[in-house]
This record gives sequence, C-alpha cells and structure tokens, in this order.
Amino acid sequence: KEKDVIVRERAASHYGGGSYLAAKALAELPSDALFACLFGLVVHTQCGLRAPWLEVVGACALVALTCASLGLAIGAAVPNAERAMTAGVPIMTVHMLTGVIDPAG
Repeated sequence: KEKDVIVRERAASHYGGGSYLAAKALAELPSDALFACLFGLVVHTQCGLRAPWLEVVGACALVALTCASLGLAIGAAVPNAERAMTAGVPIMTVHMLTGVIDPAG
C-alpha cells in the first residue's frame, strides 16, 4: 500500500527521495530506538559491563538507527524490492567487513 502512495506522490513531484528517507527515519525512530535501548540495557545488566549504562544504551540506539536509515536509503534508491535485496546484501557485507557496522561492538 505504501509503495503505491509514494510512487503517486513522487510522480506528482510532492517530494524527493531524501525527504522520504528523512520522514520515514523520523517516524520509525521511536520504535527502533526503544527496542535497541531495551537490548542495550539487558546486555549491560546481564554481562556486568563496566561502561556507564547510558553509553551502552545510547550506542545500541545509534547503531540501530543508522542501520535502519541505511536500509531505507537503499530502498529509496532502488526501484523494486528484488533489486534492493540484491544491492543491500553486498553493501551491508562491505560495511561489516570494513568495520563501519561492527556487530561485535
């Protein structure tokens, strides 16, 4: 449903890809950050980390928001879901290998 609306609105030049990306990221920010914060809090508590809990939770939230925004950017730049998956996997792999996205922390 959302794709049909976006295609229609972009065809009418209501907004561009950057505006869509920013709006979508801001709309999903609360749920993405909430789950990442809960994860960071559980990891901090269960693992007995020495870092202040706010830093751990904040880092988890920022990584989650950055990864979600990267996925949205790939989706906005590619015309269909199949090509987005084809483009997204190598991009995420390169980012993980170079340390831009560090799953090990």
